Amino acid sequence: MKKIICILLILSVLPIAVFAAPSGAGEYVVYANSLNVRSGPGSSNSYVGVLYSGDRVTVLEVSDNNWGRIDYNGKTGWISLNYAVRIDGKSFSLSEDGLALIKKLEGYYQYKYWDYKQWSIGYGTACGENDYPNGITEPEASALLCEVITKYEAYVDSFIINNNIELTQSQYDALVSFTYNLGNIWIRTDDFDLRTILLDGIVGYSEQQIRDAFLEFVSAGGEVVNGLIYRRNLEADMFIKGTTSYPVCGFNDVKSTAWYADEVEFCVGKGYMKGMSEKVFSPNTNVTREQFVLILANIADVNTDTYKDIESGFEDVKTGQWYSGAVTWAVQSGFVSGVSPERFGTGQPIQRAALARLLYLYAEQIGMDIMGSADLTDYGDFEVLNLKSNSWMVAPICWAVEKGIISGIDRNGVTYLDPKSTATRAQTARMLMQFDGLE
Repeated sequence: MKKIICILLILSVLPIAVFAAPSGAGEYVVYANSLNVRSGPGSSNSYVGVLYSGDRVTVLEVSDNNWGRIDYNGKTGWISLNYAVRIDGKSFSLSEDGLALIKKLEGYYQYKYWDYKQWSIGYGTACGENDYPNGITEPEASALLCEVITKYEAYVDSFIINNNIELTQSQYDALVSFTYNLGNIWIRTDDFDLRTILLDGIVGYSEQQIRDAFLEFVSAGGEVVNGLIYRRNLEADMFIKGTTSYPVCGFNDVKSTAWYADEVEFCVGKGYMKGMSEKVFSPNTNVTREQFVLILANIADVNTDTYKDIESGFEDVKTGQWYSGAVTWAVQSGFVSGVSPERFGTGQPIQRAALARLLYLYAEQIGMDIMGSADLTDYGDFEVLNLKSNSWMVAPICWAVEKGIISGIDRNGVTYLDPKSTATRAQTARMLMQFDGLE
């Protein structure tokens, strides 16, 4: 790579910290794929066992040749500390902003899924094919991510500690996110520009060169993936600017770091949803019944103007209103009825179950698979669905849960479906994005 020599000004309120390699007894994490445990401090000693990448051990003593004594299954063992990093004395750990970035980029999945040669669950955490048969709650997924992330911190720590590389907290966060997605191949191989830039000194490179170095890694299976381009640009923003926060779609109340940012951008881009004004999306405002039937009409690509002057039959839906055509279309299509024979329920927040039912009926009409076999018996409010008065919501909820449109809400370790609770505009955007990805 031809280097353009210029000064890179990295704007950050955080001071630059220098990693000093911690030494001596303490807590270590293995960063090699596998690390042999020996009976004495040297590779010529007999084999005792093996540790793997991400394993944590307590080193009780360090020899002159940088071997650490550990307790290995009740026996004395020694490991080479050239392949482990001390974690109780390092300068940085992943910050809350860094954790939020990884969660946003990975997305939360309640059930395991196949993701490029491995099973994953939660926030992109690798798992076995038979792990988590009942799925994982968001708090459990968050805890699992925090546990696993130390392995990827160790990869970054080993590289920057051993090479005395200066970083800010936001730069460290960006590298951990990058490594969590890619692995440590960029650290182990001289061919990659990001490794070269860090070894040479960041100030010798322009912002564009650093961004291009992140963008070296945007392919999966030999094909460029748009989602990886998006991810790398956000990681580069975190590294260069110290933040990934910017208004999404021009909305001042939807920052790019928000958990619902991608969903809002998706729904606005598809024309499913609009802002409450040009600059305001109101992510935490409840969606009303008339708002959601308009959203459904947008999904169906219906010209609601053709229905605007047709009487809907409800006294609270006057012709000529912004929502009247959508209500009339939804009623005539059999998707929705009123809260009473006389009233549609204009202005009332839509319930989660009603939202699921509208999507369910629409999916059925356009020939989508609506067979839902999700097991709801473990949810804390399963008995609500058993009530005769709520029988209308059982099939839609089963379908919506199985398809990932609706996920449970954790309260004190118990997961609830809350079918009669309301949905915010941000939550609705997430449901719609999931629905759009179904076949």
